[in-house]
Amino acid sequence: MLSHCANIQCGRPFLHLQQGKLFLVESDNGSKPRSDQEFALPHKRKPPRSTERFWLCERCAQVWTLVHDKDGGIVLLPLLTAAARTRQGGECNGTR
Repeated sequence: MLSHCANIQCGRPFLHLQQGKLFLVESDNGSKPRSDQEFALPHKRKPPRSTERFWLCERCAQVWTLVHDKDGGIVLLPLLTAAARTRQGGECNGTR
């Protein structure tokens, strides 16, 4: 459950969905298929996925964004840096 801004420097409490920006991140719960053929069969189920929710307050959402880095973590990046990385097609290698 969301309780505060994802920016640990801020910590504003989450009160209203209309204020700020909500991020939904899906993950596969760490379960990986044993082989590529496992999903080739239509009757086989895909591994369960979970959704994590992150929120930036209005003030933080004006200057920050959350991105998913290559190691599977969520990273807080300044909007200008994130926009530059998107234009260049690069991945986020920031720290958590």
